[in-house]
Amino acid sequence: TFCNHLRINNSEKEDLLECYTMEKIGKATYQNRKYVQSLLKHLSPMTATAVSPDLEINTFLQSNSLLYNALKKAFQTQDTSLSIRTNLPASYEYFFYVLNQLRMECKKSIPVKHIFNIHPNPLSIPESTVNLEKLYYIVPFLFSDYKDYYPAYYYSRNLDIDYSVQLYPFYVIIDKELVLLSADLKKGIIHTDTLTINHYITAFDRATKETTPLVTGISDPRTALIHYNNINKNYGSPSYSLETQPCIYAYFSDPDHFECLCSDEIPEKESLVASCRKNFNTYYDHLENFQCICTIDGIRRFSQNGKLSGALATYAPPFSVSKRKQMLSCFLTQLKTTNSFLVTNDTFRMPEHIQIELYGKKLVCIIYTEHNNFNFIICTESSICEAFYDFAGSIAESEHLASNDEVEKEIITQLNQSTMVATN
Repeated sequence: TFCNHLRINNSEKEDLLECYTMEKIGKATYQNRKYVQSLLKHLSPMTATAVSPDLEINTFLQSNSLLYNALKKAFQTQDTSLSIRTNLPASYEYFFYVLNQLRMECKKSIPVKHIFNIHPNPLSIPESTVNLEKLYYIVPFLFSDYKDYYPAYYYSRNLDIDYSVQLYPFYVIIDKELVLLSADLKKGIIHTDTLTINHYITAFDRATKETTPLVTGISDPRTALIHYNNINKNYGSPSYSLETQPCIYAYFSDPDHFECLCSDEIPEKESLVASCRKNFNTYYDHLENFQCICTIDGIRRFSQNGKLSGALATYAPPFSVSKRKQMLSCFLTQLKTTNSFLVTNDTFRMPEHIQIELYGKKLVCIIYTEHNNFNFIICTESSICEAFYDFAGSIAESEHLASNDEVEKEIITQLNQSTMVATN
């Protein structure tokens, strides 16, 4: 109402409303929510791009050239015991792209141990998103085909500006070579002295004892299923889930229907069905304490092609037209009778291959399932968990939320239309 009386245009109105929201909830909280939303859009598998060509190695070169040549030499060696140790900033994307490029060229990965600092209280500083920023750059690489990457963090109040007065504070240790990089990552020095490198390796291994793994990554579906059940055992049911489609249990009214989730040829079928049945009962017991945040676009796509998204997309074949109509009708009933579902409008979308579950403020679980790959990532760093939890809670009062009437109208439209694609 106030904006209307000011007689301002739409862009000025958006700026004013943004300032109002920032004052209402606090600048740090506002920035965290915006960053989590940006992170969700960024969550896609990393692809390699062309990197710098070979350059002659000198003792003092531009950092990109120096690092690329050192890494390429390591990947081309036949030594299978090689490893890479580094404290590079997570925002130095060139490092990740080179690793992926060399992995594809040489058809192998070299284990990478990466340590970096996490601020213990990011809401107390102007750069309140410093911890989320590290996740922003690291998670896409974890979702790439590079399987031997092990990020770990330690708590420190140092910020990027603190490194500007230090001489070559970043390093990459590649067993027989040591690359030192300047604070601005523009210059580098290479060492090949064995004694110096060994000192760095010893110091690095000692430092890793003070770090905590940022994530737990699991690529095998069976192991992931066991681990997921252990999470439910240790942490209880999730408080929130964020995914493109409604929670799978909202599509079914009877646990016996889970037999159709995967074919008999899948080795995990028996365990999967048993797990779904067990979790189905838990789901209904805790429905009042759980909120599923999904997208109207995800519901629309499921209606049209019958494909699930999220964790079970690895197993489930596309559903027939008649089956998906039953499933959408079941969800519509739950939408009307519970407050456990928040559906976002088309101003907010999530990657179809990503599912995120939040267990209070204690754990963030990110499941990635594109191309039938299964990556299961767990983060327990408290400030990151709190930021995700706050973001999920803010959806209910955001401009991204669709009303139940809008969702009901969309589902009824989908049920009545003839564009559903039939499946075998």
